[in-house]
Amino acid sequence: MSAFMLNYFSSLLSFPKVSSFVTALFAKIVNIRKFDYTHKVLVLLVYNPLL
Repeated sequence: MSAFMLNYFSSLLSFPKVSSFVTALFAKIVNIRKFDYTHKVLVLLVYNPLL
């Protein structure tokens, strides 16, 4: 990731309104895909040490 992108995202996250919007959006996506996400994390946790 370039320095410009890093600066852009860090400045984006410094705005509380944008930050809360992103958080709400992320929460919505996670709620929609909670089972799928949890399943993937469990698979990663279980299978990664074995690989």
